[in-house]
Amino acid sequence: MKISLDLIRVGLPPEQEALRARLAGVAALADETMETLRTLAHDLRPPGLDAFGLNVALEGLCYDFGERTGLAVTYRGLELPELPTTVALSMYRLVQEALTNIAKHAEARQVEVDLTRDDEHLYVSVIDDGKGFVADADAENPRRRGGIGLVSMRERAELLGGTLTIETSPGQGTHLTARIPLEQKVGGE
Repeated sequence: MKISLDLIRVGLPPEQEALRARLAGVAALADETMETLRTLAHDLRPPGLDAFGLNVALEGLCYDFGERTGLAVTYRGLELPELPTTVALSMYRLVQEALTNIAKHAEARQVEVDLTRDDEHLYVSVIDDGKGFVADADAENPRRRGGIGLVSMRERAELLGGTLTIETSPGQGTHLTARIPLEQKVGGE
């Protein structure tokens, strides 16, 4: 579509300057749409997740998010053994949702994302210096705030047999920690 628009624009006679300008605007919109689609496709299934693992994918997510939003995002991670796809993708989505919530609601300046583990669990922690919130009231009625981000993050963790803890209060920022078992049970065992 973009190439066709550019060919039509270039092929117009000189007296069609107004139409040429409109076509240039439509071509610019096509460029923006292509970039948005690339971003959406990348966010749906980040290519680095399968190729390089969760650590590298989270590092890229944090870097890209910081560049897009202007937030100072610090990432600290570690190399992991190969994780089941459901675990890696769920943890990626959890961090993605946490960062999105921070950008939309927290009014934060700095964010720290940490990926750690012990012998039995994988931990993903997201800490911001934003305005925080009243956790109990917001957890009871997530739609009142206009979204279900915290609920979906908690569900992601629980579906993997893990937990999500949220530490926050007004004016004190927010600290989310997902704790996921490294050994995943198969078939509800």
